[in-house]
Amino acid sequence: MAESLKIDSSSRGGYLDNTLRVFERHKHPFVLVGTLAKRWSGCGHNPTSKIDVLVRSSSLLLIVDELIASSDWELPSADELQGLRNNNSGKSETWLKFGHEHILFQYLRLWPEEVYHLSLECEKIEVPGIFTKPTDLMEEEYDRDPYHRFALPTRSRIPESELLPIPPLRAKSDGQDSCIYIPSIKAHLNALLQQRITELITGIPNGGDPRAQLRDLIRYLVLDWKPTRKWILDTKIEPQLRETMELIFRGFTRKKVALWDKELGKSVFGKMPWELTISREIHSTYAPDGVEISAQGVPVTDLDN
Repeated sequence: MAESLKIDSSSRGGYLDNTLRVFERHKHPFVLVGTLAKRWSGCGHNPTSKIDVLVRSSSLLLIVDELIASSDWELPSADELQGLRNNNSGKSETWLKFGHEHILFQYLRLWPEEVYHLSLECEKIEVPGIFTKPTDLMEEEYDRDPYHRFALPTRSRIPESELLPIPPLRAKSDGQDSCIYIPSIKAHLNALLQQRITELITGIPNGGDPRAQLRDLIRYLVLDWKPTRKWILDTKIEPQLRETMELIFRGFTRKKVALWDKELGKSVFGKMPWELTISREIHSTYAPDGVEISAQGVPVTDLDN
């Protein structure tokens, strides 16, 4: 996060209160996409200075006009806009600049549904804010390992008090009842795959960098673990997109980094997350029916990954 962003500690309201009211007046859901949505989906990627939001094309101009009229947002200068588009590759989204120096994020990037390849009618999940620290995995079904070796940040393991930033950084005030949503991981995966296919067909980069976003989801959710990979392809990816997802899986190489092995009580290097030790006691408590454990403390079904 840029150190130049300033926080006004005297602020009592949420920094998006007015913005959320504009969307609500247009009966338009406020749906985060991109990096901030991924943080609520278990990805530890650091946020940038922009908020990515999905928007209906038919409502875009009316919403932009009202946001500017609220004085919270303004149009970037021509030079600034050119720089934003050059640095972020995309040409089809609308950028607004926040008008207050104390804000945590400097820009609002509005993505038309057809550009992000995601409908506002997709499966959505309500989240309590824009930014979560630590990362939070709202959909616990993606923690596929019964032994919980991957330490995914599921909601049941994070104290509620740690999920929201301190009051000056809140997107909405306590009295603001407007909702903030993210797409489900399934919906987001399929949208990013379609974006990537469109990039390959047209040769024109998408401003959301779908290839990097897909790799983030694979990395942080350990989707490359063989049982999860099969589950994802069979149950979450649209049939016409499975071949593309397979190619992305095949092109993904997980770096071996130091991991904390809680059973050994020390950091280990050179292991994959699914190679971490499982004690006999943990195995007997959590093992699925018929799964045996090797002498190395790894389920025998994992040894061929």
